[in-house]
Amino acid sequence: MNITKEQAQWLLNDYNKIRLYGKVANHINAHVKAFSILKGKEFGKPDCTCQYVAFSQLANSMYEQHLDYIQQVANTDERETRTVQTSEERSTQRSKRSTRTNNSSQV
Repeated sequence: MNITKEQAQWLLNDYNKIRLYGKVANHINAHVKAFSILKGKEFGKPDCTCQYVAFSQLANSMYEQHLDYIQQVANTDERETRTVQTSEERSTQRSKRSTRTNNSSQV
């Protein structure tokens, strides 16, 4: 996942305020924008209003799953050049282990 600092700040400051608001139809555009940011590609508004609740639930779930990453990006100093890794990326990296071989000599 790769989001900009501005996108992360929008998710925290604007989307977070309305994401659990009960009238989904009033804020479907915000859910679509959040979902698009979190998936990394543009999505259009669902064709049927019956899909609005499911779409908002997907966006909300993704927001909650990636909240730590969103907060890290939002608080990253723009001068920093390091990449902030998601917890999933960190957990998939394998540490290198040195193996020792026991060379025993027979007497």
